[in-house]
Amino acid sequence: ATPVVFNQKVCVIVQEFIPGTAQMGYSNDVTVQASFTYGNASPVLPTASYTLHDITTMGSSTLELKKEVRNVTQGVLVFGVNNLAKSGETLEYRITYTNNAPTPITNLMVNDTTPVYTSFVSSTTGTTPATLTACTKNTPFNPSPALAVNCTLSQTGASSTGSVNWKFTGSLNPGGIGDVLFQVKVD
Repeated sequence: ATPVVFNQKVCVIVQEFIPGTAQMGYSNDVTVQASFTYGNASPVLPTASYTLHDITTMGSSTLELKKEVRNVTQGVLVFGVNNLAKSGETLEYRITYTNNAPTPITNLMVNDTTPVYTSFVSSTTGTTPATLTACTKNTPFNPSPALAVNCTLSQTGASSTGSVNWKFTGSLNPGGIGDVLFQVKVD
């Protein structure tokens, strides 16, 4: 007999490229459409189609995120936008966050995931503005919905993959800058 599977979820990721010459106020409207045809269902299920409009608007009053990488195994000290890594080497990613808004940002969360063909090693905060008063994290070692742990906690365990999330309390004032870091080992 064929197993019956219910409530499967499909994640669709829309990646946009914003050219450096884009002017403030410009927007990009992307239509994402998914069509489903169900096979081997009894009774027969009708086809389904879903549409979503994603609108991204350029503005200066936003949270800016910048992601960079360096090869720790090779002793690279400077972060850049690319790397040359071999199997077994450790890479460190740094995500810098900047508040370009005219008002403070509260409930700041920074989310990322381990890249394909890598395994999570560790995560921490780098520079944290004093106005961000506390930080908790979920990593592949304690994936959500598990309780978040303090960002300073050193976690160890079996190699794994998945989301890395930092949640800050307090506020990030206008012009405030900080960063978070995580390391992965190349498979």
